Amino acid sequence: AFAVPAAYTLISEKVSEDKLALANSFYGSGVYVGGALASLSLLLDNNFGWRITLETIAGFGFVSVMVAGLVLPSDSLRMINGAGSEEKSKQEGGLFSDASDILSIPRVQFIYLASFVRFCSGLLIGVWAAPYYKQAFPDSSAEYALIN
Repeated sequence: AFAVPAAYTLISEKVSEDKLALANSFYGSGVYVGGALASLSLLLDNNFGWRITLETIAGFGFVSVMVAGLVLPSDSLRMINGAGSEEKSKQEGGLFSDASDILSIPRVQFIYLASFVRFCSGLLIGVWAAPYYKQAFPDSSAEYALIN
């Protein structure tokens, strides 16, 4: 949730107008796909244990990073502007002063506050939904993991 505003900004800057809606919807659907995969991890945990579950999730994460590194194009503008950027950032004040300048904008503060509230809401649902349904319907935990 913290990176959502920046992600949508990057998508709008890097994707052409005719494919922007598709790119935004593809990014937005990742939240729901991730939630479904998280529910399926309940099945992995019940059948194989927490270690195998975490190793499987780490494996998928590693494969995702490798595929993204191979498929996504490099940011050529960043590479061109990257030459001499250390000297430029020292002259302009550096990372912390730039971050404080950005965070002093009221709109940015509201965006981060909204992102934080959204993240906390999703976390609470994610943390408490599965134990609730497991307690309320103890014989149906596998079905919940598949349906959720």
